[in-house]
Amino acid sequence: MGDEEQDRARLLHEEDLAAGFGEVYLPYALEIKYPNAALKLIWQYLFPAPKRSLDPRSGKERRHRLNAAGLQRAVKAAARKSGIQKRVSCHTLRHSFATHLLQNGCDVRTVQELLGYKDVRTTMIYTHVLQRGLSAGWLMVVPRLDPAPPPVGCINGKDGEVNRTV
Repeated sequence: MGDEEQDRARLLHEEDLAAGFGEVYLPYALEIKYPNAALKLIWQYLFPAPKRSLDPRSGKERRHRLNAAGLQRAVKAAARKSGIQKRVSCHTLRHSFATHLLQNGCDVRTVQELLGYKDVRTTMIYTHVLQRGLSAGWLMVVPRLDPAPPPVGCINGKDGEVNRTV
């Protein structure tokens, strides 16, 4: 996401800290291992909820993540703001992500793992779409940017080697 979202999350976190809050829920093992991490900006949600609420696990007042409907509204608003005329959703971004990975030579099993699919046949749907070409509307929703390093397990376009660095 863009700088605007990061700035908004940072400012909200700073306001919460000034008010004596600003702690985010961490899984138990992380909370024990890193006792001050819950107050650090890096652990805060990129899309925080507009209001703090009581955490049912601890009883502490915390700012949780924006709910799914709020995130969907933010994605649609960002699409409108950027001038994209097609229907855009979080699911559209997921499809675009998978398609671009495969277009750039990423292994189907790696895409399967990144998307969290249990069965590789679900991931194979994307290869069928690629074989049909780029005429499908959802492939064109998110414009391609300058190429970034491929994810681990994907083929590096420069030399054809598999990227093994994290």
